[in-house]
Amino acid sequence: MTPPHPVTQDQWLDQVTRRRTIARRLWYGYVRYPRRWAKQFIRFLLTTPGKMTTMVVLLSVIITSAGWSMSTMAAERRASFDTLINNTEPVNYVAQSLYANLSAADTAASSSFVLVGDASSQSRSDYARSYQRAGKAIAQAATGFNTGDPELALLENLSQKLPVYTGLVETAWANNQQGNPVGVAYMSEASTLMREDLLPTASQLNVLTGQNVDKQQKALTEPLWVPLTGLVVALIALLVGQIWLAGITNRRLNRGMLCASVLMVVATLWGGTANAITWRTGSLGYERAAAPLNALTDARVMAQQARTQEMLALVWRQSLEDSTNTFEAAAHSVEKTLAGFSGPTADAARIALGRWVDAHNHIIAALDAGDYERAQRLALQTNEESSYPKLDSTLATLIDATRGTMRSYINQGIAASTFVSTMVLMLSLLSVFCLWLGIRPRLQEYL
Repeated sequence: MTPPHPVTQDQWLDQVTRRRTIARRLWYGYVRYPRRWAKQFIRFLLTTPGKMTTMVVLLSVIITSAGWSMSTMAAERRASFDTLINNTEPVNYVAQSLYANLSAADTAASSSFVLVGDASSQSRSDYARSYQRAGKAIAQAATGFNTGDPELALLENLSQKLPVYTGLVETAWANNQQGNPVGVAYMSEASTLMREDLLPTASQLNVLTGQNVDKQQKALTEPLWVPLTGLVVALIALLVGQIWLAGITNRRLNRGMLCASVLMVVATLWGGTANAITWRTGSLGYERAAAPLNALTDARVMAQQARTQEMLALVWRQSLEDSTNTFEAAAHSVEKTLAGFSGPTADAARIALGRWVDAHNHIIAALDAGDYERAQRLALQTNEESSYPKLDSTLATLIDATRGTMRSYINQGIAASTFVSTMVLMLSLLSVFCLWLGIRPRLQEYL
């Protein structure tokens, strides 16, 4: 008889146990064990090391979220600034140039019809230069819009009507050279087309593009309240965390958390200062440049149209009484606009305006007296006639200078927003690194 094997400690391993059912495996795998692990994790969180770890994790999430938010929105703002200065503002300037050059072409065409000799040749050259610039402006502006934009429809209308206008002007000149009275009718029709169709369309285009600039400028001057608030919340959370950690460890301040706080203060000040500069430059840009620029453009066009009516009155040999209101409105608009400017250019414009008003009054008196020859001589006199071109050129100079001022304010906003995105995110990540570096010695005390 074979003696029984002695019982060993590992004999239970030789026993075949019943395999767990699928339901039991699911229970242990997905419910019981995870619940046990969760309880162990909660018990760990209730310990001092667990509380420290939880605090650092929460602070890391808050700081990273705040830094990422500021970085993302600052990058978007910088991209919007680039769009404003490289696309929206240049398109608006082209629209203003188109508006002014169309009006200038009409003025030069009417003047050439009245003047003789070298003065007429100069007016024709001015006319050709103005309508060529207008055609170029139409082509340039079209590249700044997408299919379906209302501005593009306005440009299409201008591109279709401008050749019609130039055709009428050329026909008027040809008939005038041959001594045909019908040339006067063609010139009047051309001027009517310009004043009632082309200029209102160009004005609408100028208004729409100006509104686009104003809208973007105002949007870019709004402070980034959400990410700034996030950075402030992160600072407050760091302060609360340091106070709590000092209480449970009986130490004054944690070097890592102190370093993280300093970094977040720098990030907050950087972002806040950039927002303040952007807001300030945007407000000044609109107050000192954008609004005056629109006023200058409108005043210049009104002066050009008053000059056109002055020349057409000489063409028709009629009184200027009917156009007195238009001239006075133009003169008042120019005077009011110039009141907001100082310097030699503005002073020269005011002097030219005064001389033009005097010349206009003399022409009115001559036409009212039926002395057409004297009215024409007054228009041809160098001092009197040159008063309007001087006014127009000084207004053009002021427009260019004001546009330069507006772009300088935009560039200041761009400079203020440079590196904000990168630096705030970098400082936030360094702050998180300092947090974990600072809490590490405290956690090691419990090992």
